[in-house]
Amino acid sequence: MRKAKAKRARRPCPLRGVTAHGDPCGTLQFFRLEVILGRPVFCGFAASLWHAINRVRGITDESSMKKITKLLIGAAGGVAGAALMGEAYKLTAKLVEAKPAKGEDATEKVANSVATKFTGRKLRSPAKRTGGQIVHYAFGASMGMLYASLADAFPSATSGCGALFGLSLYAGAHGLAVPALGLAPNPLDNGAARECAELSSHIAFGLTNETLRRLLTR
Repeated sequence: MRKAKAKRARRPCPLRGVTAHGDPCGTLQFFRLEVILGRPVFCGFAASLWHAINRVRGITDESSMKKITKLLIGAAGGVAGAALMGEAYKLTAKLVEAKPAKGEDATEKVANSVATKFTGRKLRSPAKRTGGQIVHYAFGASMGMLYASLADAFPSATSGCGALFGLSLYAGAHGLAVPALGLAPNPLDNGAARECAELSSHIAFGLTNETLRRLLTR
């Protein structure tokens, strides 16, 4: 009998996790995960980016490959930064004794609005939380890609090891865009303690982006 040919081992993905039931985590199996920082959708976004980076290697045009790789690295930094934002907020809020925010989170409002528009039904609490996380990480990934583009074109954008970008994001998104869209109250109405926590979380986002960018582009 001929020996069966050994299957070619697939390169393991270091960003993969496991589902709540112990099964391997695939790109589309991230909704029930209990992984890094207790955020269920982090591993799904990270695994997707890992697969995307691997696919980029097949591109023959070196110039295009470098550009796409930089964008994917930026997206990875954005996802990691988004994961750390919540922890930075909690830590700072505890130090300054900030009162917890009231009402529905802005990301959950966006997720609910999108779901209502396309399905005609509002999201229930568990699905709304998951939807809010997806919006949070998707926004983080897009801002990470923006940061990667700015850092490549304007090196000064990396000032403060990414802290300047985090500060800009705090002012532009949290301070202006989100309140203007009616997704959150005006920062002036939140009090100094809560805004201090918000500021620290956005700076943590910028620092994480730049740290990963430097590590992965060496």
